[in-house]
Amino acid sequence: MPKKKLLGIVINNYNNVRYGDFVVLLNAFGFVCMRTRGSHNIYRNHKIKRNINAQNVQGQAKGYQIRQFLAMVEEFQLVMED
Repeated sequence: MPKKKLLGIVINNYNNVRYGDFVVLLNAFGFVCMRTRGSHNIYRNHKIKRNINAQNVQGQAKGYQIRQFLAMVEEFQLVMED
């Protein structure tokens, strides 16, 4: 699925998002997995120096983590990379 279409789907419904799709979006906005500790994957964008946590819970991403990610994209005006 194209990343822009995936972003539109996630913006409209941040519950029931597959964890793999969430990771695709994180990577598309320049976030890189810095470390994994248990079920917590810590991602960081080199432009903003702020971490975001992503958890895989039975193949689904947590809704509040997606909301945090979308808020960071808006706050820092991040642009999706190709």
